[in-house]
Amino acid sequence: MNEIENILEPKERVEWTGNPKASAYFTAHYLMLTAIASVFGILLYSSQYSKLWLLAVGGGWLVLMITTTLSYFKIFYAITNKRVILQSGLIGRDFKSVDYDQIQNVSVKRGIFDVIFGIGSIRIFSGEMEMVSGGSRGNRYGGTRAKYDVFSHIPDSYSVLKLVQTHLSKRKENLYAGRT
Repeated sequence: MNEIENILEPKERVEWTGNPKASAYFTAHYLMLTAIASVFGILLYSSQYSKLWLLAVGGGWLVLMITTTLSYFKIFYAITNKRVILQSGLIGRDFKSVDYDQIQNVSVKRGIFDVIFGIGSIRIFSGEMEMVSGGSRGNRYGGTRAKYDVFSHIPDSYSVLKLVQTHLSKRKENLYAGRT
């Protein structure tokens, strides 16, 4: 259920709202979960407790499928005249909002899967960084990387990008003109 209207400020209006394209969301998540379960199933098949392990992997797969399905119905995105809002959650509702004055960059990411389904992911960068562990590509000690807020599996993603960029441009124009 979309509850974004419940957190809007006075005089704030929603200009776009959406959620992930269902066919792309479920295909991506179910394929990934099935691949992981299959790998574990193959690795554990030769174990002396293979039937027990396969039952555990199958049960884990089923639980993840159910939670993925339930969480889908709580994911919504909104663009207002003041900010972008992401709603998610499995049991309760989680909200993340980023005001336009915090957004440093916005982009669309589209891979082969996205092209097939006619979708894209809107990536919003607000300057947040996150720690990453080491051990890959010769980096023993880890480091930091940019953290993005993402509107995933969005149809007509370029139009959504354009809407956010329009708001960012207006914000800059008003800022340079002495109005905020």
